[in-house]
Amino acid sequence: MSSSEIVRCLAIDGGGIRGIIPALILQRLEGMLQQPLAEQLHLVAGSSTGAVLALGLVTPSVGGRPLYSGADLVHLYRNCGKRIFSGTNPFFDTLGQLFRAKYDGCELDKVLYDYFGEISLKDTLTTVLVPSFETSVYSSWLFNSAKTKAGVHNNFYLRDVARASCAAPTYFPPAYVYPADDSEVSYSFVDGGMTANNPAMCALVEAQHMWPDAKHYQVISIGTGQVSQRLPYEDCAGLTMLGWAPKVIDMLMTSASETVDFQLKQLAVSQPERYSYLRIQVDLDGIDPAMDNAEEDHIESLTRLTQHYIQTHPDILLQAASLIRANVSIANKH
Repeated sequence: MSSSEIVRCLAIDGGGIRGIIPALILQRLEGMLQQPLAEQLHLVAGSSTGAVLALGLVTPSVGGRPLYSGADLVHLYRNCGKRIFSGTNPFFDTLGQLFRAKYDGCELDKVLYDYFGEISLKDTLTTVLVPSFETSVYSSWLFNSAKTKAGVHNNFYLRDVARASCAAPTYFPPAYVYPADDSEVSYSFVDGGMTANNPAMCALVEAQHMWPDAKHYQVISIGTGQVSQRLPYEDCAGLTMLGWAPKVIDMLMTSASETVDFQLKQLAVSQPERYSYLRIQVDLDGIDPAMDNAEEDHIESLTRLTQHYIQTHPDILLQAASLIRANVSIANKH
């Protein structure tokens, strides 16, 4: 890449079934651009449900074009959401909540296999980053297709990368996976939201490492809905450890996403000649923020809310399309 080029990054938050929000936005952006997003971007990052979307965007077809469109990814949530959040662990009762994940993860595994099959990180159309947390070494982990293709990192099947980043504690068991080309080594992963629920900063840092001579870095970050619920002192003062568990996870993910958003806004304001940053975030406006509410009426509520946002914020979508639109060649991307 020459020093005159612009590097374009897309990052997608985690948020369970609320991933239909960024999926709808991706569908709209592809409609505006009339071209697959993977062919317009240097780097795509996603955490948890955002990892499924990010990996979906960069999955190749037999002909070398993107296998899935934004519309296909919307279809995934509408048609597979209830499957994914099913298979409630038979021991998940009042006492079982202390010892078991809510879902056994079997249907999630099947859906990911259906969508990604035998495709691996080495096959991705453009660079993809997916955060997770490796429990056996107790450390954050960043799947990086560019480093995999360069032989620096192990290769993994996309289905396992997605599962590793979707293993939300209390919801799904940890992901136990093997590299695609080495069955002797195994890894234990939990949700990417524990590492970076908003992976936009990971995307920017990696982009600067990969393309250090670029003159400008553009980052578009898509959230899974701003939670508007409140938790007054009187509601949380008496919570037990069991009661706190899901709330702490939501708090960690929300606060982590907002912190990254603040940091990137400040960076773009202080150095506009070097950084552009756009955050697309829908206000949930009182809609149930649960990550596992996959009932049809709830998915339709999220859909209507997002469509309303798209209709009432055309300037933001136009700005996003302008940033994404390829105004330079990316043929030399890693």
